[in-house]
Amino acid sequence: MAEPLTIQLPGRLRSVSVGAVTGGGPASPGAAAAAEARRAAEAERQLEETHQQLRADSQALRQARAALDRASGEVRQAVLAEAEQQLLDLALGIARKVLRQEIQAGRYEIDPIVAEAMEHIPARCEVTVHLHPDDYARCRAIAAGPDDSNGPRFVADANVLPGECFLETSEGTVESSVETQLSEITHALKQPG
Repeated sequence: MAEPLTIQLPGRLRSVSVGAVTGGGPASPGAAAAAEARRAAEAERQLEETHQQLRADSQALRQARAALDRASGEVRQAVLAEAEQQLLDLALGIARKVLRQEIQAGRYEIDPIVAEAMEHIPARCEVTVHLHPDDYARCRAIAAGPDDSNGPRFVADANVLPGECFLETSEGTVESSVETQLSEITHALKQPG
């Protein structure tokens, strides 16, 4: 091992001790340029890594946003579908109550109800129309009498609710009730448009 080199300096600085001296003199301009080139290359590499990471993060954010947009759209559709269903149920519940109140108050005509039910019966088919006794008394079609012998036969039936009728034929039956009407409306409204 080489002996330490001691240099005496005038003034405040009294002495400096150097453990070992390597090389001969100041660094060459080529070595400094090479070191600077290495530092620049390292900085360039780190910058490129940072750019790659930023691009990857940006892509991940775009994918996350697209997934979030899809999820929020699905949630929105589910909420709207549920709200639509609740509004439909509410509207039908209100309609049911209003119709029942109108029927209880006697504010309806039985003849249009019977006529609408008769539209579902084939022509020239013998039919017996069952009506609530109060409706039987109010039905103008009964008072007018059948036009021919093939006309409907009317029967007062306490099993039939006011505002409803039940038609019997040799080919089947037709029920015209508030619940049947509301069920048909509900089914039609729930069909995809």
